[in-house]
Amino acid sequence: MFVGVTHGIDMLTCDNQSSRVISVDDDVDSLSVCDNLIYTLIFKPENDSSGSWSVRVYGSDYQLVRSWRHSERLSLFNQLAVRKDSVFVPDRESKTIVQYSLTGEVERRIPCHVLKDAVARLCATSSCRDTAIVSCGDTVSCIDVSTGDCVWSNDSLEKPTAVCCDDADRVYVAVGGKCATIHIAVLDGDTGTAVLLLFTLSETICRCTEMLFAVDSMSDLSTGSEVRIHIASQCCRFLVLSNISLCWRCASSFCILVVKFMLTAEVYDSLKNLN
Repeated sequence: MFVGVTHGIDMLTCDNQSSRVISVDDDVDSLSVCDNLIYTLIFKPENDSSGSWSVRVYGSDYQLVRSWRHSERLSLFNQLAVRKDSVFVPDRESKTIVQYSLTGEVERRIPCHVLKDAVARLCATSSCRDTAIVSCGDTVSCIDVSTGDCVWSNDSLEKPTAVCCDDADRVYVAVGGKCATIHIAVLDGDTGTAVLLLFTLSETICRCTEMLFAVDSMSDLSTGSEVRIHIASQCCRFLVLSNISLCWRCASSFCILVVKFMLTAEVYDSLKNLN
């Protein structure tokens, strides 16, 4: 597992060992691994409210392969997504999602009017859909990246703090807000409706605006399967309210919580109906 942290990228092993594999002078806000390359979105602060962004690509030997500038200047957290042969990065100042080639050429700017001066999260759905999930402020939206149309938008979630997709295009959202109970909810990928609450965590002294998570592949799961969700956050501790097991990992200032739970028949049927 790779974790982007201040001034670098740490690699976490299964035995909870952490080592710095890439060092940079600035903050790694986001990373994605595709075809043995590590794509990173890096922010270089210049003052309290602005700075410069760049996309840097590293090889399997952790050496820099290529890099390019991203035009935005806002200092708030941003996130890239890699899909097919493109890299997508929100530009909140122009209210667009910039689509780059894998070598950094701007292919087009996709209108995305849900973007605003707030923390932005982005995840791309699988190659069978030309859509991306955008979370900005209190709204989670699905954007058709071929047309720029908003497929659906959900502004009823309480303080969404992280978003990801699985390989079946189900959308997972962490909701709850700063210093409050965190819920992991599942949205219908076609409508954006919240249809399932997977589990609940109560956390303390947590900067939820710096929270990220990823869900294991769920394509071949069945009732009784174990599901793992990896949650990364700058937090002191988690108190689990649900009947699930835990595993801790640490990387610099980040805590990695691996949440394991068994799929009940009820949860399995709900997830299957979203395929």
